[in-house]
Amino acid sequence: MDFIFDVVDGVIDFIANNGWYIFISSVLLIYIYVNYVKDTLDKYLQQRAETQYLNEVKKNPDLFREKALAMEEARLKMQDKYLQAAEKHKEKQELLQQQKQAEKIERTSHVNVGQKLGFKPNEYNPLMGAGTSGGYRAPKRSCCGKK
Repeated sequence: MDFIFDVVDGVIDFIANNGWYIFISSVLLIYIYVNYVKDTLDKYLQQRAETQYLNEVKKNPDLFREKALAMEEARLKMQDKYLQAAEKHKEKQELLQQQKQAEKIERTSHVNVGQKLGFKPNEYNPLMGAGTSGGYRAPKRSCCGKK
């Protein structure tokens, strides 16, 4: 039991005495890993996976053919789904267009010939002259600056 307390006490003393050095070195190591080591490691792992795949294909040439066929089937399936969705969308758009056209015909069927759509004769028309609006007119500007 004393051994465990001595080990824990020694670890705590080490961290207390060297905490800033540990912190700075860990931040520095993380910076180096993120900016330099990670890219190289990713490239190495990708190259290793490609080499392993090529070795498997050399051993079993049918493996490549099977994967290519599976990819082609998946592509065709996705293309079929896309075409079906496009067809449904086209039908939906045509139906909406027909409904809009029928609604427009229904709206215009009861309008008298010669009368504009949406025009009400009792409405205010600014081209008819001064009505109930105020009689304010902006003053004319002259070239001399006189009013």
